[in-house]
Amino acid sequence: NRNDLLNEDGKLSLQVDVELLEEEVVPHKQEETTVKLVRLEQKLSNQTKQINLLQETTKRMESKSQSDMNELKNMIRKLSLTQASSAQKQPPTQNSQLECPICMEVVK
Repeated sequence: NRNDLLNEDGKLSLQVDVELLEEEVVPHKQEETTVKLVRLEQKLSNQTKQINLLQETTKRMESKSQSDMNELKNMIRKLSLTQASSAQKQPPTQNSQLECPICMEVVK
């Protein structure tokens, strides 16, 4: 039936549902995207360099800390040996008394 397809004015009306699957990238928008991508790559590169510098600094600090710790251990060992040899050289006293270095009185 011909009247089913036509409206009251005798014109054919169609209704269409369109779903947009992709957005067309116009040249201007593509340039903005490219600029943003380049900036992002630069930031990433800078941050990677900073991370590498921090890692190197941390390794140097760990090495220095280990070196300082070894030096302290050696100093403690030498001090202990010096004290032990010093104690052996002094003759034993009958009564271990401590005297005041200023007035020379025995500390009780």
